[in-house]
Amino acid sequence: AIKHCRAVLDTHDPEDPHYPSYLDSLGHALRSRFELTGYRQDIEEAVEFHGVAVGTLDLANISRHTLISNHVTALSLCFRTFRKPENPKKTLDLYRQAI
Repeated sequence: AIKHCRAVLDTHDPEDPHYPSYLDSLGHALRSRFELTGYRQDIEEAVEFHGVAVGTLDLANISRHTLISNHVTALSLCFRTFRKPENPKKTLDLYRQAI
């Protein structure tokens, strides 16, 4: 799944209206693999891809709350596992945006 998601990102223009969803899907795949393997780089990349997905969305996009929630889930998992980020304030602020 991760290889496929990376290939999709490589073959689609970032201006594609579905590009944030592709980024989010890669974040999901990486987070899932982290949950199975505990490989730290996977969760760090998941946080990054979810964050970029949120950052590329228009504020009025109807999927924004879902992508923010996915980003928060990855950030929370990273914090619970590694205490990173050291300051969970960003996670809480994002969570409030999602609701």
